[in-house]
Amino acid sequence: MANMANEMIKKLWCERFFASEDDVKKLKDTDDLAKYFADIREDVLVKDGSRPSVYDTEIWNGIEEPMTADIGIVTVSKYPLLAPLDAQAPKFKRNDYEISLPPIDLEDPRNRRCAEEGTGWFVSTVLKRKLQTVPTLTMAKNSILRRAGLDCPTFNRDENSRNFRALESKRRAELITECLGLCSKRAKVVIRYGEVFAVRSEEFVPMAEEDVYNTVLKTIRADHPDAAFREGVVSLPYGILSIALNDPLQEEGFRARLAGMKSPMKCDSLMAGVTLSMSNVGQAAITVSCFYEADGRHIRLGTAVRMTHDAGASLDALADRCSKLGAQFKDAEEKIERLGAMDVEHVGDAIRAVAKRYNLPAAAEEVAAECDAQFPTGGSGLDCYLALCDIADRQAASGKMSADRQADLGEKVAALMDLPFDRYGQDGTWEAID
Repeated sequence: MANMANEMIKKLWCERFFASEDDVKKLKDTDDLAKYFADIREDVLVKDGSRPSVYDTEIWNGIEEPMTADIGIVTVSKYPLLAPLDAQAPKFKRNDYEISLPPIDLEDPRNRRCAEEGTGWFVSTVLKRKLQTVPTLTMAKNSILRRAGLDCPTFNRDENSRNFRALESKRRAELITECLGLCSKRAKVVIRYGEVFAVRSEEFVPMAEEDVYNTVLKTIRADHPDAAFREGVVSLPYGILSIALNDPLQEEGFRARLAGMKSPMKCDSLMAGVTLSMSNVGQAAITVSCFYEADGRHIRLGTAVRMTHDAGASLDALADRCSKLGAQFKDAEEKIERLGAMDVEHVGDAIRAVAKRYNLPAAAEEVAAECDAQFPTGGSGLDCYLALCDIADRQAASGKMSADRQADLGEKVAALMDLPFDRYGQDGTWEAID
């Protein structure tokens, strides 16, 4: 029976939407979006009414809420000769009592991956009313350490550094377990595919990505009836979804603003839209931001609407905040108009100064060099801001950034819309900004 279950797990592992923890997928249409939502929503093994199990470890997608003090961490070595010994008789201590656990089956690809490629940490606690040991993904590490109050370099370090040795893995697990035992609150263990993606606090408010998306889309359609999904970039912990407003009236109004600026900006194609960024495992806040796309250039519009996964978070509260996106469009359009009227003597040098001060990625120098050639006699504040948007787009297109880092960079650039680019001086200084 165990062998049969293992074969089913191996097959399902190969059929998963994401091939690995680092896998990033592009969603091209609503069919891709539907497959993505189905993958993170369904209990993937419940398709014929049965639920196979291995060593009584059930496989499901969901959130369990054990007491933090009831959670133990056990480790399995990544070395092939030692791993079977660790997996054969896992155990942890709780209040001077040694708790023995069922063997960890290394034929299960999730367990094997955790031991060989991941943290080697297994969360053991009462789930589904029985004591179970579940493998973790690497992304769960920081949240586990936070629950134990140990989120520091000493416990994050897996290998020896120049000045510090790494804690021996079993000793580290013992200390983490001991500190988890000091907490009197519940924890929320976020499980996908039968693996621990995160261990959140008692205050964590989960919101399914599909529900969040549908709430945002419904709110947008109250003012823009033809709004629809456009594209997306998603990973295991994070998703970025783009919604097109499909509102010619709004787009033509913005086109007229661009054409009426001091340095008119003409564009053959123009689209208004909204970007939704979210994490189905609570790794980041939900953010909703506005943008225009002019001739393929992505223009981010100011600070995003944000909602963290804590007390007060709800779909109704999110809908209320998103109902103000129309005002955000208007405010950002006025800022862009002011940027268009702002004279900047050296656009390329201004970009270099901003990139240095705000630690923008390597693509900044390439964009700054292009600005030197494109604006030899100076440009506008809008030219500077569009160049910053280009930096974010190029870095994302490089394939070197995860979905969450792409979203973070996009938000970082959008926050720079209010910079006084004209206050950059020829002497290479950037005046203090209040």
